[in-house]
Amino acid sequence: MSQEHNEELTQARRKVSLLEEEDKAELASMQNLREEAEAQAWKDYNDINDKNRDVLAVNIEKGLENKAEFTKFTRELTAQNLERSNKAKDLQEKKNQLENKMIE
Repeated sequence: MSQEHNEELTQARRKVSLLEEEDKAELASMQNLREEAEAQAWKDYNDINDKNRDVLAVNIEKGLENKAEFTKFTRELTAQNLERSNKAKDLQEKKNQLENKMIE
């Protein structure tokens, strides 16, 4: 081989080596960008989950409070209806007694 041919071959090898290094650097950069994007996506996902969990907890708490209020209201209403029914029964009995006394 001639000296000129050896130099061309050496230069070609250097170019290939430089291109390989550039490819490795670019690949590492792309890998780093992908990892950063993946890490950010997981962070965003976790933030959304945490926010949804907090909103759900608040809504559950409000629901339980509303249920307790509703239960209290229905119990009071049932008690009032029972009292009203008992008073109506008493009045009817008194009316019947008065009618019976008037007939006698």
